[in-house]
Amino acid sequence: MASWRFALTFAAALGASTVTATATAQSRNPFAQGRLRLGLGLGSAGSFDSRYIVGGAHLGVFVLDGLEVGVGGDVWLGGTPAIGTLSPEVRYILFFDPVSPYVGVFYRHWFIGGGYADQDNLGARAGIVWLLGEHLYLALGGAYEITVSSCDGECEAYYPELALSIVF
Repeated sequence: MASWRFALTFAAALGASTVTATATAQSRNPFAQGRLRLGLGLGSAGSFDSRYIVGGAHLGVFVLDGLEVGVGGDVWLGGTPAIGTLSPEVRYILFFDPVSPYVGVFYRHWFIGGGYADQDNLGARAGIVWLLGEHLYLALGGAYEITVSSCDGECEAYYPELALSIVF
């Protein structure tokens, strides 16, 4: 499915820690093992000759320091046909203070209404995370997505990603 997308995401990372030196180190690393990230997104996209407002949510857990396993979904509103997505993903952030690179891979299932066949895509993303403070970071990157199910039109897309995240 050909589309462009630009989203601003606000995310919260939550994590339990013990009262030790590890807790201090973990609080300085927003990507430490055991932390959760909840993201809410709002953006815009175009597809099927329609313009959409895209709302989404993401939940991830850092299973190891820097390694996040998560799932997200989007709802595309305001255009025809109706569109929704479900997307499991894996992302790795190599923590440096204040700038950290990240890479990730994802699968996305597109639920498409209006008699169109659903689609399955694979994708990759990469970028940089800037820590702006102890509880705030900005991520800037890009993603590439390719359709792996049958495709009648443009079967790949490149798009920028921008996220402003609040860490708790």
